Amino acid sequence: MEKIRMKSFGLLGVSWFLVVAFLATNTNECCAQKRDLRYQGPEVGEKFPDFNFVTIDGDEISLAQMKEKVVVLNGWFVGCTGCKEEEPYLKEITKQFMDSNQVVFVGLAMSSPNRIRNYLSKRGDYGYLQVSVSRKEMEENFDIILSPSHFIIKNGVLIAKHTGSLVSIVPEYEWFKEEIAKAIDLK
Repeated sequence: MEKIRMKSFGLLGVSWFLVVAFLATNTNECCAQKRDLRYQGPEVGEKFPDFNFVTIDGDEISLAQMKEKVVVLNGWFVGCTGCKEEEPYLKEITKQFMDSNQVVFVGLAMSSPNRIRNYLSKRGDYGYLQVSVSRKEMEENFDIILSPSHFIIKNGVLIAKHTGSLVSIVPEYEWFKEEIAKAIDLK
């Protein structure tokens, strides 16, 4: 009986070895073709792709119509853990800048309008105009794959971006608030 276990363990061990060896030899080739998604989206300093959307409330918005404003975009989706985690901090940021008529906050949610409405009715609105977009649209139009993703646009040009959750324990949270303030000349 003991010899049978050793043989099956031996086959299992050999199987694991083959899987690990395969991954080790093919991962570099595979990953070399992929890009670092922390830097997704247009490059800072480049013109941000124009957009025309209808919010979940039925209002038409476009980057061109907001050219005199600082536009803060948040790419997210219902069910995104990092997106949920950062909501209180996004609320704080929108409250900080709500009196400034120079900033527009737009959420590009990769979820259906009904899912977005249901989600916001349960968790509360965090001060962003909400637009329902498909993942395909996000990737093809803006080169955005990961969520949450944040972009600050002024005069149609991307001036700052961050991929990942903005929480107060992360230095990027303070940096993001400072970038918005600089964009509207408050700092």
